[in-house]
Amino acid sequence: MKTAAQPHERPHARGTLDRRKLSDNLSDMKKTASVAEFTKQFGPITNALAPGESVEVTSYGKVHGRYVREGLPQRRQRLDLGERLAQQEYSEVDGQRLIAAILAES
Repeated sequence: MKTAAQPHERPHARGTLDRRKLSDNLSDMKKTASVAEFTKQFGPITNALAPGESVEVTSYGKVHGRYVREGLPQRRQRLDLGERLAQQEYSEVDGQRLIAAILAES
């Protein structure tokens, strides 16, 4: 005699992924996903990875490949010219030479 399926134990249609199984796999220390899971759920799987983390892609229970999320590129530090100029000391003579050079070019 069959009992009614509980809401969290609904049978899945053939060919669909069990999201609970997928999330359980991704929460393990060693993350794994089948080839079918990986291809159908590429976005959620890769978004769940931190830079440098990996997922082993399995086929028939054997490791077929490994996907490693690349680290985010380091942002270059902005050059603050105002701060650099403020750190250097200029004399009044230097200022007069700069003004004279600018006026000479005009």
